[in-house]
Amino acid sequence: MSETSDPDSVTITIRVYGESDGKVFLLYEPADQKVEVQSPVDQNSLEAAKQELIVKAGNALRAELEKFEGKNSDEDTPQQKANRAIKQALLPPPRPPFLTYVLKRFGRLLQFLFVILVVLWFIGLIYKGVELSQHHLPEFLHWVVLALYILGLSMCVYLMATDEKRREQTNRIRNWFGPAGMLVLPSMTLLAAAAVFSSITFSLYRHGMVAFQECSGRPVAEGSLTDFYMWHFIKLVPLVKVNEVLKLNKPLCYTQKRVGLLILLFQALVVIPSINTVLYYWKNRRRLHAKPFKFVYEAGWTPESKDDTE
Repeated sequence: MSETSDPDSVTITIRVYGESDGKVFLLYEPADQKVEVQSPVDQNSLEAAKQELIVKAGNALRAELEKFEGKNSDEDTPQQKANRAIKQALLPPPRPPFLTYVLKRFGRLLQFLFVILVVLWFIGLIYKGVELSQHHLPEFLHWVVLALYILGLSMCVYLMATDEKRREQTNRIRNWFGPAGMLVLPSMTLLAAAAVFSSITFSLYRHGMVAFQECSGRPVAEGSLTDFYMWHFIKLVPLVKVNEVLKLNKPLCYTQKRVGLLILLFQALVVIPSINTVLYYWKNRRRLHAKPFKFVYEAGWTPESKDDTE
């Protein structure tokens, strides 16, 4: 029996093996259920087969449980009722519902606060790096630093560019940013990108390549430019007109098309993928917080070879 039989296992293991006819299958041993992986065998076909196997194995396990414990109805046999009574007797005594609810909420709150602290720490590090580079390095080196930041941001945007990429990179995002990585990644990317875009725009402003008007009474500086980009991000948040409701005036105004192009680049490359990633997380939050899976491949292993060794 594979390690999947361990009920306390954090990771759910799925066997991957090929048969003599060249077909590839996924097998979940505890439920003795398998599905065929469609050709060509790649990450997408493995993911599709995995989702099919999850449904199939879940139905099989529920049917097996009903076979031994019944449906808690008058039609249950004496043995099924006895099995349910044994299970109930062996279970630990339930906590009071209110205490259970409070403890669960408190645990989630601590996790949420920890994630927020880590995100703020990274964002502060990025902001401080941009600020120190802007004020203490020669302009050429400052652009080198910005290029490195842009490279990192490009990787983040690549991970969440489309729904297909999000599905492919789910495990990587989870490993890098935790179970709520689909929320952490867009938040970090958005705020870091605002800092980088504001630094680039301020450098262009100092060289007279772009112009702004102080329509809200704030001078053109890195801080007001960061707020400028974040104002345009908030403007794109679907359904909720935050700027209008909270009466948030534009930090800066502009008339040049090249400034509008910078805004469009920020929105298209950073804002839209970030918002779509948050929406993707909300739609798939149960699956994203489910136990992780891993595929196990052993050359020559088949269900028949396993039976021969037992």
